[in-house]
Amino acid sequence: QKVPADASTPQDPIVQGERTTIISHVLPEMVAIIDEYNEFPAEDSVFGPAPAPVPPEDDILSSLQERQRELYDDFIYALIVGNLIYEDDAAAYPIFQQLIEQNVDNEILRLMKRKLSGALQNSTQTVINDYVNGIIPKVKKEQREYFMLASNEMELLMELRDESDPFYNSYSARKLFFQGRSKLITRNKDEIRKAIELLKYSLQLEPSMAYTHNAVGIALGKIGRNDEAITHYLNAIQLAPIWAFPYANLALIYKNRGEFEKATEYFEKALSIDSTYTSAVIGLGSIASEQYDYQVAINYYNRALDYEPENIHAMVALGTAYRKLAQFETAMSFYTKALLIDDNSPEIYYRIAELHNHRGRLEEAIKYFKIAIEKDKYFSHAYYSLGLAYSDLQHYESAAKYIEKYLEMEPHDLKALRDIGWVYVYQQNFELAELNYKMAIAIDSTDFEAYFGLGCLYMDLRQLDEAKKYFDQTIINIGPDNRLLILNLAHIYYNGGGDLEIAATYFEKGPTLYTEVLTLATIYFTLENYSEALINFEWVASFHNYRHLKPVIGMGLCYMYLGKFNESEDFLKRAIKLNKRNPVRYFDLAACYSYFDQNKKAIKMLKRALRKGFDDYTIINTDPLLDNIREEEKFKKLVKKYF
Repeated sequence: QKVPADASTPQDPIVQGERTTIISHVLPEMVAIIDEYNEFPAEDSVFGPAPAPVPPEDDILSSLQERQRELYDDFIYALIVGNLIYEDDAAAYPIFQQLIEQNVDNEILRLMKRKLSGALQNSTQTVINDYVNGIIPKVKKEQREYFMLASNEMELLMELRDESDPFYNSYSARKLFFQGRSKLITRNKDEIRKAIELLKYSLQLEPSMAYTHNAVGIALGKIGRNDEAITHYLNAIQLAPIWAFPYANLALIYKNRGEFEKATEYFEKALSIDSTYTSAVIGLGSIASEQYDYQVAINYYNRALDYEPENIHAMVALGTAYRKLAQFETAMSFYTKALLIDDNSPEIYYRIAELHNHRGRLEEAIKYFKIAIEKDKYFSHAYYSLGLAYSDLQHYESAAKYIEKYLEMEPHDLKALRDIGWVYVYQQNFELAELNYKMAIAIDSTDFEAYFGLGCLYMDLRQLDEAKKYFDQTIINIGPDNRLLILNLAHIYYNGGGDLEIAATYFEKGPTLYTEVLTLATIYFTLENYSEALINFEWVASFHNYRHLKPVIGMGLCYMYLGKFNESEDFLKRAIKLNKRNPVRYFDLAACYSYFDQNKKAIKMLKRALRKGFDDYTIINTDPLLDNIREEEKFKKLVKKYF
């Protein structure tokens, strides 16, 4: 099974959020919190007048009233989330700006500032001014560091609380959330499973966290547990119905399942919440691409770039769409633009490799597949595609090496098990080939292609009984409509020195084309089953209004062996009319006359065959059909004259 051309990672506001999403989702909540906070009179504020010194944090927390404590929690959490939404600290600045504009006590900002690190250690007001002026550079960091920083922030807040405090579990849940999210920045499935454990524990402590349900859905989807992922996305939607992310993530699962109507429904729901949500727009484009409507897909991807000009996912998707349209230079131009924005993205190198592979430039493809792996050693599909590229070059040792590496990560991929089976066959490592085919069957007992591979393997080993057993299983599992593979089985037996009766059995199940029926007729003729041969020769001949030479000859010979002289003579004469210059046609009629004791006609027709150039001395002297005339003087004179 390769990575789908337009696949994208499920969206999470903490991983791939867009500027529009933080404004539409986080800030309205912040404004509501700020408005509620401002309902308290200034003199009731624990901070007192603005010039007053900031009390120690423990004094602040201990003196807050219940609602004020809750507001404080939300401020801290919203700021941390805001700081994590992008891959740079600039994400937090809009929240600071909103707080300032709402005249929130500046001491709160200072308290928050002390809770953060990095760029936010600078003067808060300077940071805001720089952001407003548009001169803040993006400070990229490893996403894992962000999540661990957030987890540490929760740890600090927990230290200020007693376990009996109702807020303690909330902090603990959020700490687990950030720890779990830190383990999702990878394709390493062991890390993902650990993330699921942490995130589910977080949900036990705080089951109403939509962010956590969304993250659990992402994690489950990464390891193929899609039904469970759907449940968590639906929970997130129920808890936060005006949050676009879980709608788009749910749509992505349905899209990958081929349920395009449901996928479209949920992508459109996401867009109804945020009309410029680029991930949903790209998702709709990927559905169009899956349905081979590449121009519609391109329109969606361009729309995404209108909203977010540096969205590499849209650029890569555009490149892939143009590749499928065979517009290779245009495709490469989009991949190149994406690389200029992010030259560490393994996905971009992978798509460039696919482009070279599609154009038959296997060496270049191998080069870029390897770069993708260097960028992400857990990029399983890059190993698989690299192995297939080596297989196309007939470098089977390298092919086996990389497909094996893929199967270490994806051990239940049936196609990969079958592919490596064929690679081992080419290496004549039949034991490993057999093992992988049988592993595929153990995973899916209806995998007809694995049965077919085993059948071919045993044919190569001349274990014909075993071959037939697995070919029979192939037919049982393939169903009656897939005649092509059944015909392949017939040809394997017919051309591979197998049992002709078995070949005939497969041809009977498979023929739809006259060429296959003609082969079946020939098999029956060879098996001296002239009645069945005649039926099939007749079908082909009638299909061509009796102007196809081979079935006409076959009918003539079948009638001869069935003892029907008049019919045999009639069709062998038709064969002569269809090909008057071929001396064999005259010989066939001579044999027919001899078979029916029409010796005079037989010698006359044999003479015409010899005049036309028939020169097979062995057949003339050994063919039993001429036994009736071989002792006649005229026959001997003809032989002496022409040989």
